[in-house]
Amino acid sequence: MIVTGRLAVPTLDAETDLYRLIVFNGSGTHVLLESRNAARFLPEVEIPRFTRPAQQITSVLRERWGIAAVLLWRHHLDSTDRGAVKLEPRYAILEVLGAIQDMPATLDWFPVQRAASCLDEEEKRLLGSSQAKAMQPSFGIDSAPFCRLGWCTRLQEWMRSIIPEVTIKPTETLQLNGSETFSLLRLGAKRPLWFKAVGKANLREYAITLLLSKLFPQYLPHILASEPSLNGWLMESAGNSTLAGSGDLRTWQNVVQCLRCAD
Repeated sequence: MIVTGRLAVPTLDAETDLYRLIVFNGSGTHVLLESRNAARFLPEVEIPRFTRPAQQITSVLRERWGIAAVLLWRHHLDSTDRGAVKLEPRYAILEVLGAIQDMPATLDWFPVQRAASCLDEEEKRLLGSSQAKAMQPSFGIDSAPFCRLGWCTRLQEWMRSIIPEVTIKPTETLQLNGSETFSLLRLGAKRPLWFKAVGKANLREYAITLLLSKLFPQYLPHILASEPSLNGWLMESAGNSTLAGSGDLRTWQNVVQCLRCAD
């Protein structure tokens, strides 16, 4: 890593990616800033390269600062070259879920306009455009539903309309993947539910999954409900283990046999 006055800049052979975070409150009026050396900056996290950014970034927020959040989208500024280092500014735009119980001393909420005055011109523009995008109302079918503030709250309201007794704490929301158009969440701890929604490039998965669940319900997690406007479905957990994590040859042979019988 090459260290500058503001942050550590990954070199081309680095094994990590550094993200600057724009973290909004639920109403989009305030954003988190970090205090360092008598100045204020967007918080930064470093995650392993070639991993799921949504899962890694939200996990760092939860484990380092006790903040439950969901990723709305990621943004990459145009790359620039400075000597032997290729800089690829990366940003993640997130929404905090619920209240932060113990705010770290280095972090604090700032009104968006006041926060912008602490940033350089490029980040100031990005903050303004991100706030506008996250708060933009949608009409009809939204082509980018998961970039809107409050989408996770609305999802849980939809879940309660199906399972009235369900209650999901913010800390029990695990985001494994996500962007403006797709989402993968594990919701709950003891008996978790899963929500998956697919974007334009993978719309066939939605129809195929629903069809397979009708034809071969014994081979898929039980689907509780689907939402066509999101191309998403809510399902029960199929357990904690996966076939990919099994090294038992007999397990793989049993799967092949089951697939032959189902053909």
